[in-house]
Amino acid sequence: MPETLIIANSKGARNVSSHGSAFDVTFDVPIKTGGDPHIKVLSSTIWYTFPNVKAGVNDQLIIKHGTGLTPYSILTIPQGLYGIEELNAAVQHQIESQNLSRFLAGKTTLTIGADFATG
Repeated sequence: MPETLIIANSKGARNVSSHGSAFDVTFDVPIKTGGDPHIKVLSSTIWYTFPNVKAGVNDQLIIKHGTGLTPYSILTIPQGLYGIEELNAAVQHQIESQNLSRFLAGKTTLTIGADFATG
């Protein structure tokens, strides 16, 4: 069965969805198929297009201190799409900018670990 290589992306496409994951491509010369055509994807690049930290939803880390455990400080992480390293850097920046290391048992960092099994 003859094969035709097709390279398509959303650049220059029509009907591109707001996040770019769906689009239409029109070819100058139609691709002719016969019988039962098969299409296979040899490679694909798929990206996340939505933030995993959203303002007003899950963007705050509350530090409690003392016997009453009343909130001492709230770290607000800017909305964005974070990997574990980027999230740790954002938390570290907030700790340093608010001088909160004295409430972390003298430590200057707070590290968040990933749970890759559950995402």
